[in-house]
Amino acid sequence: MKRLLVLLAILLHPVLCQAITVTSPITDISGTGAQASPLLAISDEQGRAAAVWTENFPIRVEVAYFNGMNWQPSVRLGTGSFPNIDIDGSGNATVIWLDTATNQILTSRYSVSSGAFSPPLQISASNVGGVNAAPKIAVNSHGHAIAVWVLGSPLQLIASTCDPSTNTWSSPVTLVTGVGSFPQVALDNNNNGIVLWTSPQFGIESITISIP
Repeated sequence: MKRLLVLLAILLHPVLCQAITVTSPITDISGTGAQASPLLAISDEQGRAAAVWTENFPIRVEVAYFNGMNWQPSVRLGTGSFPNIDIDGSGNATVIWLDTATNQILTSRYSVSSGAFSPPLQISASNVGGVNAAPKIAVNSHGHAIAVWVLGSPLQLIASTCDPSTNTWSSPVTLVTGVGSFPQVALDNNNNGIVLWTSPQFGIESITISIP
């Protein structure tokens, strides 16, 4: 009986049977070396996208930009780990990562108008004690951005925001203390967002936020 119902569902909804078409050959977008942990963000109907990954031995962060037709040559941003990436509705991409040489949180922004990634910018505070880790970023379609990461012991959830009109990041602030690890963040087009993380008791906790 179950098989009959499945067959009827397929006949009534043929869209479920449509095949996925591969529209390009396999493209190697990375450089030489051992590459790992790729992340991808895609923008708008023009199909612009950006990817970030780590290159091992030593660990370095590399990025590449897709203009809707072709991948541009990859760019090495520096030493680091925990990269994350997001992209706005105009195709401008922002990368965040932990610089393993300095234990600071860095960002770089790809500008469609310039066609290049900016030099790395430190957004974490210096000389605060403790270890920064696990940065994440969310960018809405208007270009507003928020970055979150954890710091210290007991862990604090730290955040910084970016104003797209000036491309400047705010001073980092503590959102929550006594959190666990592995934060995630999402931001809607009204600048409202949600942050969640794994609690010290291995549950999942969250807060809602609003940014300027």
